[in-house]
Amino acid sequence: MRAAKRSFSSFKPAWLITFADLTTLLLVLFLMIFSMSSLDDSVLRSISSGLDRRKGLPGEAAQVPERIRLAAQLLLKQEYMEEKESLVKELLFPSESLPPDFDKGTLEDSVRILPHKDGIMFSLDNALLFEPGSSGLRPGGRDLLRNLASLVYILPGEVRLDGHEEAGGSEPGAGGKDPYQASVARVLAALGVFLNQGHAPARFSVSAYGGDKAPEPFAARPGRMRARLEILFKTGNTSDKGPRP
Repeated sequence: MRAAKRSFSSFKPAWLITFADLTTLLLVLFLMIFSMSSLDDSVLRSISSGLDRRKGLPGEAAQVPERIRLAAQLLLKQEYMEEKESLVKELLFPSESLPPDFDKGTLEDSVRILPHKDGIMFSLDNALLFEPGSSGLRPGGRDLLRNLASLVYILPGEVRLDGHEEAGGSEPGAGGKDPYQASVARVLAALGVFLNQGHAPARFSVSAYGGDKAPEPFAARPGRMRARLEILFKTGNTSDKGPRP
């Protein structure tokens, strides 16, 4: 009696293909998780801080103009800053973007860019930024600070704002207050412009001085405005060339 032949079908269920693809994807996922776990903590912190700065920002804030980026590159190289000062001002405050009551002469006399041991400092005359006898910002002064706030997207370090009022000067304190109160009110008004651009408050520190308590290295520097706002971008640049306050 002949034995019955067994027949084997070559048919394979369609779900096996999907199952194989899913298994491969899961394997890739676990490999990625494993590789991420071995990353240096400093790399992860850098990625996280970058995402934090971008999160929640309006589209126009995330797109920094190329002229601002070029100005930031020049600021990071402190050598011969006095020679580059006019060029940086032109990039940050081009003539066509200045308010009607501002011109190049106003900026040249009222804005200084100074190398600092911790980075780069902008020194701005209070009369350029604030309404006379008030802590309210002039429209032109607010626009000028917004341009400087764009640098915070590029320069990585902390930012320090120092308000200085001239004790017994010709200009009365903001709102009739004494120099210290006027200095506090004005530096906080300037800080508000930076924070309104979406920057993290933790990146900023503020100080206020009444004229007689100005930091010693700054008080006697020739050409420095007495009643002023100083904005220090801490870049960690310790170049030995060029003047420092």
